[in-house]
Amino acid sequence: MAYKSILVAIDLSKESQQIISKAKETADTYGAKLYLISAIEPLLQVHGDVLSTHGAYGAIDNDAKEEAEKRLMTICKDIGISSKNCFVTIGNPANEIKQRAFELKSDLIVIGTHGRKGIKKLLLGSTANSVLNGTKTDVQVIKIN
Repeated sequence: MAYKSILVAIDLSKESQQIISKAKETADTYGAKLYLISAIEPLLQVHGDVLSTHGAYGAIDNDAKEEAEKRLMTICKDIGISSKNCFVTIGNPANEIKQRAFELKSDLIVIGTHGRKGIKKLLLGSTANSVLNGTKTDVQVIKIN
């Protein structure tokens, strides 16, 4: 299968570069278009839904989104991706990633997961697991060292 549209989900941590590097390798191999997304977990949720984007919690979420956008745009510029292909959202990260992949008609999602020890090494992180098991799109999971 030749991938045409790859969505890379990152959390803007220093480990994000590992995920981006692997995604770029895949994109280069297939000549695919690369998109980046960073989804911010809202400060206040009720039963998985965002309670409000207004008031004090909404202001904090919006400040966090603005800061994340600055950081993501710097990353995009550094790796040569158009700002139009970089997204920051507020919401449940797994849901936001799956929704954006659907909107972009991505045929691959690249996401990282932290290595675990003992019994936990059998489990992916909750976001990676939710994305992997909640979409028909191919998912490449990168183990973060």
